[in-house]
Amino acid sequence: MFRVRNSCSYYVKLDMSILIICCWTLIPNIGAYAIDERSFQYLNSISSEDWKRDLDFGIESVNRQKRLEGTLVKSGVIVEKGGISHTHLLDALPNEEAKMDNDVASKLLAASLYIFNSKCLPHGINGKDCETFLSNKSLPKGSELLQKCLRIIEKRRNGHNTFRRLLDRHYQDGIYQMLPLVSPLMVSKSLHNLSMKKNLEDKQRNLAVIQWTQFVEHDLSKPVVTTMRDGSHIECCDNNSFELVPRYRHPFCAPLIIRNDESQYAKVNCFNYVRSAVAVSTKCTFGAVEQLNQATSLLDLSQLYGFTDEAQKRMRTWTNGQIKFAAKISNIYNDELAVVPGDWSNYCAFKNPSMQTSQCFMAGDSRVNNSPLTISIYTLFMRNHNQIAQKLTNKYPLWQDEDIFKTAKAINIQIYRNIVFDEWLPTVLGEDVAVKMKEFSFSKESVDLDRISNEFGIAAMRFYMSMMPNFLQNFTEVKRVEYTTSGSLPQENGVIRNENLVSFLNQTYKPDLEYTPEQIDTILESILNQHAMKLDTIYEDSLIWNNFGVNRPTHGDLLAYDIQRGRDHGLRGYIDYLKLSVGQNIGSWKDLESFIEIDDVNVLKATYSNVENIDLLVGGMAEKKSLGAAVGPTFKYILAEQFSKIYQRQNHALDPILTDSVQFKKANAVELLCANSKLNNVPRNIFRLPSDKNPMLPCNEHVKLLRP
Repeated sequence: MFRVRNSCSYYVKLDMSILIICCWTLIPNIGAYAIDERSFQYLNSISSEDWKRDLDFGIESVNRQKRLEGTLVKSGVIVEKGGISHTHLLDALPNEEAKMDNDVASKLLAASLYIFNSKCLPHGINGKDCETFLSNKSLPKGSELLQKCLRIIEKRRNGHNTFRRLLDRHYQDGIYQMLPLVSPLMVSKSLHNLSMKKNLEDKQRNLAVIQWTQFVEHDLSKPVVTTMRDGSHIECCDNNSFELVPRYRHPFCAPLIIRNDESQYAKVNCFNYVRSAVAVSTKCTFGAVEQLNQATSLLDLSQLYGFTDEAQKRMRTWTNGQIKFAAKISNIYNDELAVVPGDWSNYCAFKNPSMQTSQCFMAGDSRVNNSPLTISIYTLFMRNHNQIAQKLTNKYPLWQDEDIFKTAKAINIQIYRNIVFDEWLPTVLGEDVAVKMKEFSFSKESVDLDRISNEFGIAAMRFYMSMMPNFLQNFTEVKRVEYTTSGSLPQENGVIRNENLVSFLNQTYKPDLEYTPEQIDTILESILNQHAMKLDTIYEDSLIWNNFGVNRPTHGDLLAYDIQRGRDHGLRGYIDYLKLSVGQNIGSWKDLESFIEIDDVNVLKATYSNVENIDLLVGGMAEKKSLGAAVGPTFKYILAEQFSKIYQRQNHALDPILTDSVQFKKANAVELLCANSKLNNVPRNIFRLPSDKNPMLPCNEHVKLLRP
């Protein structure tokens, strides 16, 4: 069933990207699907006592895992500090609120799966029909689990919600069982074979596109892993990265396995993958559990300030409205991020404290130490908050710490949102879509404005991973250099590229650079002047492990992880979303050639058994790019759909009594960079490489607004 709006005719004569925007509501209503009457009558005839027994069975089955988990902990089958699994854990580290939600939702899921196997299947009711009924079946009144579920929903404000879906979930049993598709590791290996044929550099966009995309992703999307009941982290492989014997395998394990028929080197290699935590739906029912999104659904810098009140309290100094920082010298715009006090294992993946050669930084999100790109942008917004707080303190000496903090936070968020919608989003989606998206208004029937879509968080917003290079290069600014190449060293737009500064592989959650103010400036200079890689199906070597040798691997394969996560979350195949975005059916490999280059189509054809099996992430990255956009039509649709909802909400989310917000409304990315660093010049559009059309602007003319 579909709910169709009639307001599309206004844009019919414009290009397809605008038509997409005004027709977003041509999306199937999850839950509108109706089961046949015979199945309904049978399920509806089940007694309340049976429903209670089934729920009790689900609760007991989850509780029984404690015995297994105790064995695993005693046997050392848990994530070890500094290992590959620890690195990936920090990308998906759950907090206490997420663990509580997952505990309730896991019991509902176990009960639903038991009902499916004991009642639906024996009566010929398929998984989709069974789940549809269960998702509308309330829990037995008076049950303790119902009360816990209601309390979780009541506590939700903005974050810790379920992901929503653009299209129905896609599981083998209709509820939770992942489909038996080609190994994600084999997909990654096949796609990487294209790397020698590709022109790998993006000629227009720099690393700032990657840096900001990842930062925005941290703000809006954080799927987290399931943990053991005592909080221990689940490990699905042994210490040598080989598959565990069944008695040591946790039920939520779905490891990435490559076997001897898939590699010339090893019989079996294993990378840890733990299924994402689930959460109860907006109603306390059987069946309808979805993956949990620990992040908030607004652009609110929660990745800096914290997703919860407790996390935010940990970030504050409680003096003059500032957040914590490490002061090295007296100038506020040279401050560094605060260092993690005590146990650093929730922020960094060092093997032991003695190996920590530098600092492990703290923020509102465990992902702050992911790379030099993340550390530098978290630093910018930390400095910006404190600069604004200092300015407010000077202007309003009678204000209390709480008033200064809230106002500085709101202004910092407003500047951030300005840059996202006015500068970053046009670079990603193209100017036409970015403008029309802000003009478009949803109808009163709009729903799910407070949730992030699974397709956005798990696939489309991950496009930047394909654009990551292996190394961050070192650029030295020089004066009066023409926009040409001359001399023995390559010169680009007023800078000289000297050498590779750092390997991203070596810095993933192991920040061993000395992050002095000078080093942060050097990193920012590189971000502005270094080419991003082209968006395609290839992840650089620093993000995958392509040589499955007999020795223990040093890092995992992030493309394979991303593919596995999409399957874990029950995303449908790429061609379903292509149809959703452009309205065209894909029935054969030949049909894909209008959207994907023929070389890529041939690789996909050799990798996947059927065109219907192409993963959304892979197909979206392989698409030909839309005019003026960094992405193709499918990701463009998914991103625009989500940001339009965010834009609708964000206009009403700031405190209207702010006395100083007006003067900051015109603050842009150039001013943010110049006011919070010692850069001399910044390109007018920070997301494009410097050129004649994108000249460098002197920072001494663009700092007055933000500095005290």
